[in-house]
Amino acid sequence: MAMFIEQLSKMSVDERTNALEAVPEPMRDQMKMLIQTQEDLQHIEAELKPATDAPDKKVEDFTVVKAIATMPSMVKIDALTPGEKKFGDCLDDLEAALHEVGALDEAALKVCGSMSRPHRRNALLLLWQMYQKKLAGKVTLDEELSAPQRSIVNQVAQKTLAMCQMQVMQKRWVQVALAIMRMCAFVVNGLWSHTDADSIGHMATILESDGLPPPKLKLEAATTSKETGESETLVGKPVVLDVRLIREHAGLGELTNTDLLDPQKNPQQILEAYYCLIEGVKPDPTPNSLLGCTPMVVKKLDEKELKLQVPFGGPPTAGTYQLRVHCVSTSVVGADICVDVTLTMVDDDVPALE
Repeated sequence: MAMFIEQLSKMSVDERTNALEAVPEPMRDQMKMLIQTQEDLQHIEAELKPATDAPDKKVEDFTVVKAIATMPSMVKIDALTPGEKKFGDCLDDLEAALHEVGALDEAALKVCGSMSRPHRRNALLLLWQMYQKKLAGKVTLDEELSAPQRSIVNQVAQKTLAMCQMQVMQKRWVQVALAIMRMCAFVVNGLWSHTDADSIGHMATILESDGLPPPKLKLEAATTSKETGESETLVGKPVVLDVRLIREHAGLGELTNTDLLDPQKNPQQILEAYYCLIEGVKPDPTPNSLLGCTPMVVKKLDEKELKLQVPFGGPPTAGTYQLRVHCVSTSVVGADICVDVTLTMVDDDVPALE
């Protein structure tokens, strides 16, 4: 089926319609959904693909918002709410308020102005989802007119962001992966920044309502030879990256969220979850690469640290190399942290036996 879906996604609209007509009806709707999902992912990939002249440039949050807002599947908003029911009349006010609170800088405003009316609406509604707490008292949306559209934008965004994570990992696009994970946390919580005090304060309130403490993290990492445990590794020999995520907030909080305690709703009993991304830092113009991505989970509130060992083959030539270890969360704002690590490869100076 996967091969057929891929072939369909490359067809023209008429060709695809004719091909789907030949598919038994029970499978037709499922295949249409799969095609739409693939088209969305291809669209996101094309929108966020790193520039060849700046492959390691940070991907701005608005770039991700625009990519999501212009996905093919967002057309369903207009199918369910034809003509926007006059909701579009308040877009200028919403855009101005978003600009006032810093959600849209001058460059983003210019991009918004160049977007089609539906795409602009989608982008502004997604930003509203992120900034609504900051916009309180500055702008009001008509609940009856906006709620259905906001709901669709939010649902599609969350679903797409979750699927995008694996796709960008496979591409080894470090900055894109980090941007997608950042946006996941923003959209899920209705927040906008990992550093803004107000955003972090709102996150603390959300966590405390579940009986969870706001994360206070410290990240340590070092490379050693897998064979000797020494800080230097012989060329051609395997290396181990040791990562320690220290939870300085361990033991705090008293879990009250019954969903987290329910084995059916939370079968793995995960209370906190992070991804550890390992970035190989390379000299310009070679792009940095994503060397690995491993989940790190917390199942007890008093767990003081998470440990991770990542073995990999070292570079083939002697020298000093740089790695960057990121610890990020897709569900908690303000929990991102990173640390740089040095990897030293040395030549074997023992003469070969004759």
